[in-house]
Formats: sequence, C-alpha cells, structure tokens
Amino acid sequence: MRKRTVLMVLVALLLSVCLFAGGKKEGEAATTARKPVVGILVWDFSNQYVTYIRNAIRFYNNDRVELLLVDSQADQTKQNEQVDTLLQRGVDALLVSMVQTTAAPTIIEKVMPRGIPLIFFNQAPTMEDIMLYDKAYYSGSDPYDGGVRQGEMAVEAVKANPAVDKNGDGRIQYFILKGMNGHPDAEQCTQGNIDFLGKQTNPAFEAVDVQSGAWATAPAKDITDAWIGRYGERIEMLMSNNDGMMLGAYEALKGNGWFGSDPRKQALIIGHDAIPETQPLIKDGTFYGAILQNPVDGGRAAIEMALNLINGGPVTDNLGLELGEMKDYRAPFIKITKANLEVAEDIYEKALGN
Repeated sequence: MRKRTVLMVLVALLLSVCLFAGGKKEGEAATTARKPVVGILVWDFSNQYVTYIRNAIRFYNNDRVELLLVDSQADQTKQNEQVDTLLQRGVDALLVSMVQTTAAPTIIEKVMPRGIPLIFFNQAPTMEDIMLYDKAYYSGSDPYDGGVRQGEMAVEAVKANPAVDKNGDGRIQYFILKGMNGHPDAEQCTQGNIDFLGKQTNPAFEAVDVQSGAWATAPAKDITDAWIGRYGERIEMLMSNNDGMMLGAYEALKGNGWFGSDPRKQALIIGHDAIPETQPLIKDGTFYGAILQNPVDGGRAAIEMALNLINGGPVTDNLGLELGEMKDYRAPFIKITKANLEVAEDIYEKALGN
C-alpha cells in the first residue's frame, strides 16, 4: 500500500512538471510569433503623392511588422475616430498623415496615455504641438527648402539659355501655381520661390502672378488659360508647387499653340515632384526639370523610426540623417533634369510598389 502511494505521488509530480514545461513552451512560442502591429492613417487614399509614400512604407517594412492601413477620406472627424479604433486594437505604433495639421494636439492627447510611438508624416505638426509628446516625431520634407531648390534650378536654366528672357528686358517674368491657399506646404514652398528669386540680379526675376490651383490639374489649366489670355508672350517661366498642377498648365499652353517652332510661344517650366506623368516631358525637353520631393525616402524614414522605437533602440538608427530641432526627418530634395532622369524613374518604381 505504501509503495503504491509513493508511486502515485511520483506520477502526479511528473505530470505536473510536464504540464508546466509544456505550458511554458507554448507561451514562449506565441510570444515569439507575434509581430508588432503598426497602424497607418492616410489622409486620403485617392491622393497620388501620399499613395507613393504608403507604397514606400510597405516596401521598406519588408514584412517586419503587420501594417493596418486606413483611409481617412479627407475627413478629420473620421480620422480621429480611426485613431481611437486602432488604439483599442492595441497597435504598437501609429503613423499618421493628418487631414488637418491643426488636429495634431487631439491625436497626441489620444495616443499619449498608451505610451506608443507616434510618427506624423506628409503633413507636419507645429513645433509646439510635436513637443507635447516625447514619442512624437515627423517624417517628410521641408517645403520652404523645396521652393529654394526650384529657384536654384531657374537660375541655372536661364544662365544655360539666356533666350528664356524673350523680351530682352533683363528680367524673367514668372508665374507660380500654388497649392491650396493656407496649406503650410503651399505657403512655405511659394515663399521659398519668391524669397530666393527676389534676391537674384543676374539674371533678375519678376513675380507677375501667383494663383492657387488647389493641387489639382483642372483648376491649374483654367488659371493658365486666363494667364495666356491676359499676358500672352510675357509668360517666360512657370513654376508649381506640384506636378499635378503643372500638367494642367501644360495642357493650357499646348492647347494655345505653345512649345512649337514659334520662339515667342516658349516658356521655362520647372515642376515639383518629377512624377511619372511628367518624366516624358522632362526627357524631351518640354520641361526643364522638377524638384523631386522624395516620397520613397520619406516613407522609409517613417517606418524605420517606428520600428526603432518599438524595438527600444535610438530613433535615428538606419536613417542616414540627424533629426531637426522639432524631432523631424527631412528627406532631401533632388533636382531632376534630363541629365539625371533615371534617378526619378528608379525612385518611382519603388513608389509605385514595383
């Protein structure tokens, strides 16, 4: 009887050890298998440029984390609700392209109690707002710098071809298609254009008119049609805050007989983004070039910062650049002309998800 009791006790102990060990291994496997989850809120899936950024995020993520992409459909109220939903799902980080930049404090207030990384991209918060939360960062480009780079391209182009000054008055009469009035990127890029070109004397530049094309092709075409009707051959140079608007300007000019053999109906065209639709026009010389606001590098930096923070490492690991004073990564602009068009082609292969 005593031997039987001892045997039963030993069997029971053996079973409990096996169950404990088995349970521990199962738990360890589940922990190892779980990928971090990153929620990505995009202000509008239909916006072409932000589509390039989210494709780049996918490309550089390389299946390291699970991505939950959400379309806010240009509705800030909807986006605020989506933030709540993703937080309730227990995401490990949020990447947010805001519908309205004024929403940053509201989003930060929602995220801060969770203590997870918050990376704004494409639409920058203010310095005051981003400093509200120690785990909030920004990835994008500096729009004012983009305007300056466009100005530099204009000076280079005129020095290479003085015939741009069609009326020979020593000044280049230029026109700007601006993005949406009041939009920080539109205002700063345009100011960068005007500030830089206003300092030039050889050649000199004269800003004749600035109109908002609201980032879109159709209104930009209408504005350019009106400019042609009013100013005609006085139009010596056109710049835009994005290439969607520049395509509208091209349609208007082409429809009015420009870019043919008549030297009076020529204009220096400098775009912004070097999107695939404008690349053939750069290649054949119709457009001098464009400033490439690199969506691939901006998307790469956004997902790298999030992963660095999730993994407990320095936020700047693998970025290649130091952050600015508002905890921001600013993807450098690239001047694209016919001579280096392959750079833009390669970047957009990734941006298109190829």
